[in-house]
Order: sequence, then structure tokens, then C-alpha cells
Amino acid sequence: MQTRVAKPDGGLPSSEALLLDYAERLAKYLPGRRAVHVHLSKLLAVNRREHHLRMAASAFDPLVRRAQGQNFRLSNGDIVVVVKDVPVAEIDDVVLRLRYMFGDDPLVHAADEGKHPYKFCDWYDLEVQYPSFLAKAQVLNRHSQERKEAERVAALAPPAPAPKTPLDPARLSKLDPFVATADVRPLSRRRAIVELPANGSVKPVATELFVSLDLLGQRTLPDVDLRADRALLTYLSQQLDRRLLTVLPEAEATVPLPSWLRFSLKTLMSPDFVAVDDKLRVATRKSMVALIRWDDALADVTSYLFVRDFLKARQWQVALDGLSAANFALIDRETLEPDFFKLDWDANAADATPSKRRAAFLDALESTAPGRLVLAECHGPDALAFGHSVGISLFQGKAADSLLQARASAA
Repeated sequence: MQTRVAKPDGGLPSSEALLLDYAERLAKYLPGRRAVHVHLSKLLAVNRREHHLRMAASAFDPLVRRAQGQNFRLSNGDIVVVVKDVPVAEIDDVVLRLRYMFGDDPLVHAADEGKHPYKFCDWYDLEVQYPSFLAKAQVLNRHSQERKEAERVAALAPPAPAPKTPLDPARLSKLDPFVATADVRPLSRRRAIVELPANGSVKPVATELFVSLDLLGQRTLPDVDLRADRALLTYLSQQLDRRLLTVLPEAEATVPLPSWLRFSLKTLMSPDFVAVDDKLRVATRKSMVALIRWDDALADVTSYLFVRDFLKARQWQVALDGLSAANFALIDRETLEPDFFKLDWDANAADATPSKRRAAFLDALESTAPGRLVLAECHGPDALAFGHSVGISLFQGKAADSLLQARASAA
């Protein structure tokens, strides 16, 4: 009985395709035939080296040559052998030699004891078990096709970007002169903060203005991770703060919505900030919000409290930034008393597993006025749904941006 399989693309058929074609043709030739499927793919990797698999497959060759048989070495390493009129003992003799060859593998001894999820091999008396054998051939062929498709998709995928070099003092020294004189307007971006009550319509209520570190890196040191070192990032951020201050009055004069800006405590306490704020108030009387990282505030609570009161006296508001489900309940909200808390959405916020930490987080949310909470990094509907479930109505992120775009398109 000959096996003929042609692939649609003209290439060579897989061993699994050949096995399936052979199994389908066997339906008329079942008397006296037996099959054994040896699960070498379940061996440890150290026992699945090429020479091991080749030796195991060749062990059946003498039987196959004299018994009108076929030996299929599958793409995953398994062996399927079909022979005719061969006593079970002769086939088992080869199987026992393979068990001895791989005797130190858990598949062999644990399977014998019923402690392994797979058997070392499956036996088929094809006169009785042909439907099961055919079904197995179909499953093996389908899995082979799925593996090939996954490999094809992986081959078409763009290569992963090379890891970036961490920012260090030497590279920062090259970047420093550029930042000291840079026009940060081309590097600046605005991100909307929207009001979206549950079952309500979306509307923008503010924009966050920031200098994009990604754009800065692309234009200056594309192979360097500017965020790798926290201390150097803090210094770089303070330098960018100064450059942002220089363009602030002009940038804000034409934007009607309130603006949120992330500044360090050091920047907010500098004479440069006071001078720029004087010019800003000539250009616009709109509300301004200073974003201060929560860890920056806790590192120097005395300075934070001074800056908070100083800003409020100048008609600014304060938002604590960088909060999350992991730390929101830990901060002293009554002492810090900002106008807003900006929380970043993440998997911890979505985790509904009961725990003391989870309960403390939800209690902290419940005890905070919803209008003071902004949920950021909302990139999917699950983030919006969580916010609504705890009474939050102010959001920021791609999901909020999409709703704004949809509203604009409808209008």
C-alpha cells in the first residue's frame, strides 16, 4: 500500500500528514495489523537530543522491513509504527529496549507507577481499535498544522527591539547640553482628563501637559533607557522642568481648559517658578494643577506642606501623582491633603481576591470624595468599569481618548 500526499503549496508533506493519509488508507487492510505510538516528546529535554530520537526510531526498522510496516517519526519527536502479523512480544521487545535506553527519565518509571500524566506508549490492535487510531492520527496532524502556523506567524513578526543601554552619568553628560537649551515644545504632549459619570456622557475637563521622555530619547539617545536610573531620571526631570517653565505662559495662553503639570518640589520652590507664574497669570486666569509625585512628597513632608499652601495662595491646586492600589491606603491623606489624588490603573486594582490589603484599598477609596480621584492609565473598558464601581468619574488614558474621539465624530 503506497502513501501519496501532496501539499497545497507544493512542498513536502509533514510526517503527520503522511501518517493521517496512511491511517485513512488502512481501513481496507486491518487484519493482522498492530500499531504503537511512543511518546518520546514527553521525555525530558536532555533525553530528546537528535541522536537519541534517531536511535529510537531506527530500533523499529528491522520489524518494519519484514512486516509490511511503516515507521513515522513525527515532527514533535514521537514515533508511530504500524506492522502486520507480528506477535505483540516482538514489538514489546523493541519497546522494552527503548524503556531501558530512557530508563532514567520520569516518563518511564513514573508512568509505570501511574504517577505521570502520559504513558510511555499507546498500543492499538487495528482490527478492534482502528477508529481510535484514526482519531489519534487526525489529532496529531492538527497539532502539527497548528505548530507550523504558529512558527509562520512568529517568523513574520517584527524582531524584538534590542535592549536599551541604561542611562549613566557619562551618557547624561552628553544629553545635558541639549536639554539646557532645548525648545521643549516639539517634545511636549497633552493628555486629556475627562469626566465620565456612570451612564453619562463624556466631556474633557482638563489636559495634562508633559515633556515626552520617549520623544526626547528618540531624538537624542535612541539606544539609551532614560528611565533606568531613578536618581539620574530625577535630575533629568528637573532640567526638563526648567525648560518647560520657559514656554509655559505662551503655551497656556491659547488653551482654555485647566492644565495639570508635573513638577518636582525643588522646581516648585525655585525663584524661576515664581517668575514664570507671574507671567502666566498675565496670560491666563484659568485653573492650574501641580502634579507632585507621592514619594517626592513623603521624602520631605515639611517642604511639601509649604509648597502646597504656597501654591494654593497663588490659585493653584495640588494633585498627588503616581499612586496605585499598592500604596494608596498607606499614605496619610488627611495630613497631605491635596486637592486631587491621581491613581494609575493596574492589575492590582482589578484583583478581586479578598485580602486585608484589598479591603484597605477599597476603604481608602470610599473615604475619599469621588471628585478628588482621577483614574489614569485607563486603556480598556475594564478600567472604566472599575472606576465607576467605586464612584470615580474622572479618567485619563486611551479608553477615555477613544470616547472623546467618538463624541467628536458623532458631533
